[in-house]
Amino acid sequence: MTTHGGIIGPPPSCALGFRPDPVFSLWRLSPLILLWLSATMPGLVSPPAVEAAEKVATKMTVKDVLTRPKQSVRLEARLVTPGVLRESGLGGERLEFFVGGVRAGAAMTGGDGRAYLEFTTRMRGNQTIRVKLAGSTRVQDTEATGNLASWERRRPIVLVELAALLDEGKLPVGLPSLPLQLGLESLPGPATGCVENLTRLTKFYFNVVYVSRTGIVQMEALRDWLAKHKFPPGVPRVVKPGKRALDALIEEFAEKGFREPRAGVGRTQDFADTLAERRVKVVILSEDGPEKEYPRRTEWAKDWVEVRRKVQG
Repeated sequence: MTTHGGIIGPPPSCALGFRPDPVFSLWRLSPLILLWLSATMPGLVSPPAVEAAEKVATKMTVKDVLTRPKQSVRLEARLVTPGVLRESGLGGERLEFFVGGVRAGAAMTGGDGRAYLEFTTRMRGNQTIRVKLAGSTRVQDTEATGNLASWERRRPIVLVELAALLDEGKLPVGLPSLPLQLGLESLPGPATGCVENLTRLTKFYFNVVYVSRTGIVQMEALRDWLAKHKFPPGVPRVVKPGKRALDALIEEFAEKGFREPRAGVGRTQDFADTLAERRVKVVILSEDGPEKEYPRRTEWAKDWVEVRRKVQG
């Protein structure tokens, strides 16, 4: 016993059922006190339950690939988290790659969100690349698709300008001369007969390359628009305005072992000038007929039935 303020007896702390301690702890209280506290102030006695964090929403894109049978190519997918101002790559996630419905392998995303997989196809034609993320502990499951174009060198290529695919009567003001950066919902529907006649051209062994210009539509919107309207599979490309960029695109095909395009279908003078200089057949879609500023060898078509016949001829 000790004296506390003239009173002989145990220290006040002992009356509460615990021994003095420099560090006060609720867990040393008597069972009766703990029971009373747990009933009146449950958050004080027991730690609050920690809610499981919600998985982060993500977006994935898969790059279209052009190659030839038995050639090794690099498949590419990118995983990002959408942001208000920009997207951020998400690293450290495992992506599964499938080509033509068959598993091709897996790869981890790097700091920029990109994952790469070396792949060799022995098939000819267009095959779907499907990439998926499943079972992640921090982000939501997601998947995306792209096109693996495994083309033979002897099959002719036709370049098709986006402007020639759009319904001319519903073109936004300024297209294609002004940079508009249109989204999927801003693009008009396809020109009458273009889907059907392009499909017939692919059945006649033509391979299609869809070409848009920077500032008119982004690659993702172009791909979504083509898929929405059920265009035949092909290779979409977005290039900068001007002759040099279109020349570079054709040179890219040459480096991969492909011949120059058999023909090009468009609506703009820049497109016609570039192909005419390379002695590539140019078909301009226009109901107004020839104009003086276009190259002398330019051919004209009033509709897509006539376009198909001129490309095949």
